[in-house]
Amino acid sequence: ALAVRSLPLCRSRASFWASMAVWDVAESAYTAAVSALAAEVTPASWRGSANSLLNQVQDVTFGTMPLALGLLAARVGQGAALLSAAALMLGSSLAFWRFSRGDAIKPGSEMVRESSGERRHIRATADGGSGG
Repeated sequence: ALAVRSLPLCRSRASFWASMAVWDVAESAYTAAVSALAAEVTPASWRGSANSLLNQVQDVTFGTMPLALGLLAARVGQGAALLSAAALMLGSSLAFWRFSRGDAIKPGSEMVRESSGERRHIRATADGGSGG
């Protein structure tokens, strides 16, 4: 969020590239953390689905946010669009931090899995798998 918010303050090519480098490093760490959390909180039998959903959400975001922020920049200004992007990133980081604090599926907890119209209660096991 800080890297995006600093973009309007960039007055040279070097400061722009420095801001982009910080942004890229932060995004890499954030993406790895989200993937690791998804692997931790989902049973082993659901990990493929969880990763697929995560990739779909990222693809939709990469497709829609540049358009939305471009429209905002055209109507209100570039600074407002960058501030909005920074606020969204900060908000998502805070939400990730909040939901990653011990909210993983605990061994012994139950979930409901629906498949082909059939409801099954699944109990999470200590190794991250599920007992049906």
